[in-house]
Amino acid sequence: MTRINRESITFLKSKLCGAVLEDAVLIRELFLKLDNRDLDHVETLRCIRFLKELLELGVQTTAGDGGAFWRQILGEHALLPRLADLLGNKDPGVRRACIDISLLLCDEECRKVLIQELPSCPAFLRRLFGVFLDYSIDNGGILQLQAALPMIMANPNQEMLPVFYESAERVLTSWLETSETRAKFPPPVAHIASFMELLSLSIHHHHRSFNFHHYTCLIKLINFISLLWNLPNPLPNNVLIAINKGILSILHLSNDIFHMYIAQRGVFVGILRVFSESNNLISSSILTLLHTILQLEITHLIDAVNKLWFEQDPGTASPHLKGFSFVQQLFYERHRSRMLSVDLS
Repeated sequence: MTRINRESITFLKSKLCGAVLEDAVLIRELFLKLDNRDLDHVETLRCIRFLKELLELGVQTTAGDGGAFWRQILGEHALLPRLADLLGNKDPGVRRACIDISLLLCDEECRKVLIQELPSCPAFLRRLFGVFLDYSIDNGGILQLQAALPMIMANPNQEMLPVFYESAERVLTSWLETSETRAKFPPPVAHIASFMELLSLSIHHHHRSFNFHHYTCLIKLINFISLLWNLPNPLPNNVLIAINKGILSILHLSNDIFHMYIAQRGVFVGILRVFSESNNLISSSILTLLHTILQLEITHLIDAVNKLWFEQDPGTASPHLKGFSFVQQLFYERHRSRMLSVDLS
């Protein structure tokens, strides 16, 4: 009986979704209202929520065969430009509802159509990144954005990668400029953590496509990471771990320029300062970084860590470092070998 009821509900949902989409007058009126900049926020929000319900019905009832549905929504009704415009709406509730819709675009059937439509609307991607600078968005909305963006860019058209990293760079530029005035800095920790999780995953996923277009974004990312790790008051553990994931993704790029810049910016000064036995989560994250540096033979960073551990005033190092004698010994062996080679020369 339960099975019959579920099938009936699915059938009714499918019929309802089809009836709405076939009602040309209703659909036209819906999108005309969304285009109306003079519409009050309450009515705009009501229209967006209706659209969200329609898209949810579409996802539920067209699984495995949603191409036509999404071509109609994304192509014929130009959803992306409208979402881009609405993400700039003054009302936080409207912007939040747009994030909910963006998460629905992660549907597998949708992404097959989205990859074709996205290049014609780069503003949508830029506006999504702009949400990281919108501190009225709650933590749930930021987490949804963190989930949506990698899926939207999972199999991107190559021309969208520069837009993706240019948009990320704008966020970093804003945060770095704000840090100079110390006005509202650092940003909300949820925004930082989700942004770092997003970029670390994206850099890892796109590493074979990396080129000059992304260079300045990563340079600013390293600057921001250095700033965060050297703040007077440490950030929460989940944020620091997310930051370390960002560093790890850069280490695996096998690019000496980025590795050298991490060393020059003193990123590991802050990292080693909090490297202690008292915090297993942070320590495990840092140990992963240190082992990766050794495993990948990243000379610039091996030298930087050795300088901090063995050449500078011991007073600048963490008093807890001796508790990690194994990894420290690995670095010390590299340090001693280098000193011996210098003496012999």
